[in-house]
Amino acid sequence: MSRRAAAPDAGFSVVLAVFSILLLVTLGIAMVSIVVEDSDLSVAHVQENQAFYAAHAGLEYALAKLAANWSWGGLPSPGKNVGAGSFWIAPPDAVDENGNPLPAGRKRVISTGVVAGTKREIQVQVTGGLISTHAGTGAAGYSGDVGAATSAQLRHPEGVAVASNGDVYFADTDNNVVRKVAFATGVITTVAGTGSPGSSGDGGLATSAQLKTPEDVFVTASGDLYIADTGNHEIRRVSAATGIITTAAGNGSPGSSGDGGAATSARLNSPRGIAVASNGDFYIGDRSNNKIRKVTALIGLITTYAGTGTAGYSGDGALAAAARLNRPQGIHLASNGDLYIADAQNSAIRKVAAGTGIITTYAGTGAAGFSGDGGAATSAQLNGPEAVHPSSVGDLYIADTGNNRIRRVSPGGTITTVAGTGTAGAAGDGGAATAAQLDTPRGIGLSSTGAYYIGDRNNNKIRKVMSFAVVAWVETRT
Repeated sequence: MSRRAAAPDAGFSVVLAVFSILLLVTLGIAMVSIVVEDSDLSVAHVQENQAFYAAHAGLEYALAKLAANWSWGGLPSPGKNVGAGSFWIAPPDAVDENGNPLPAGRKRVISTGVVAGTKREIQVQVTGGLISTHAGTGAAGYSGDVGAATSAQLRHPEGVAVASNGDVYFADTDNNVVRKVAFATGVITTVAGTGSPGSSGDGGLATSAQLKTPEDVFVTASGDLYIADTGNHEIRRVSAATGIITTAAGNGSPGSSGDGGAATSARLNSPRGIAVASNGDFYIGDRSNNKIRKVTALIGLITTYAGTGTAGYSGDGALAAAARLNRPQGIHLASNGDLYIADAQNSAIRKVAAGTGIITTYAGTGAAGFSGDGGAATSAQLNGPEAVHPSSVGDLYIADTGNNRIRRVSPGGTITTVAGTGTAGAAGDGGAATAAQLDTPRGIGLSSTGAYYIGDRNNNKIRKVMSFAVVAWVETRT
């Protein structure tokens, strides 16, 4: 999993392109009229066209806001200035232009542009949370490279990361490889591993190296790929510039040692999570050691960041290094440096504050189960969560693995289900994510547009949930 700015969602780009074409056509007609029939074009007509331009700009603004945050509440008058006028956005609602209720999961967006008292209004209907398959046929196997990702076979994919250009990387765990789906083409390739389990290849091309059941990936802003090579008890790194793979932490033998020394001489035990800070420091979910380890970029020194090494659930409100964790798995850094931990066997999400090193519980009660949607995340029950991902607007996405759901905690601390019915299965593509089935989701990668990708392990797929899609251009009017 990773935190980064990702390329705009393809659907979002198409929407903006369509709107831009409509705008250019409208303004083009206006320009022709000015040249050919100048006497017929009044100041009022010019103002109408300028107001339409302002409304269109407002719509683009609104769609970008909703893409990042489906709960965005609009922009009241006087709104924002643009060109010769301004725009404002009514709070998105759930009725059509005639006041009739919209289908569940759909919203109406109204953008009003105004120039010198002349108003134009654009309305569209958008729907949130549509789910689809991004990679995998559902049949376990290893095939399909250099073809469409949806025609490829995967075998128990887990961790997912989205690169800054929109490419999606994932740990194809039981194929012993890391694969990539190109944003521009949807073509899948193997970027690390041969498919044969083992530990070899450091100093050579990543595609000629052996991995062993990798479970997580992270892509930095510069494109370097970090791999939690779980079965080899190592963290591997692939250079974006050369494609060369090296070991960044772990000596290949399971254990718990090495703090205060070189990370490559230390022992890890089934590392499951990896998160890299902007300065190059990286954090490891050292699962079977019940710890989070930290490696400094400057000198490669490893230390324990959270956890005593003894399995348990304690320590909230004190230093993280004195707390007990129980098989921590996915981890992720927020933009402010706070570290979120999927404390799986405690059925909780823990947070370590960047400024103080204090650990707290962010979601979950510590008792496995399913409850609490619509209420405080700290009063809700999770069931063995294995991945987390904070968004740029403060939401926290959780792969609630044992509940076969993706859940989201708002900046205000309210938890809801955003994908999965709770029943294990593979149904639901093309519909609302909350009506779809997942089966043991173990990875989640979030794009800057709000779209997210799920490592749907037992379905042998990567699923994609769009933050929204435009389903109807309702009307434009003066």
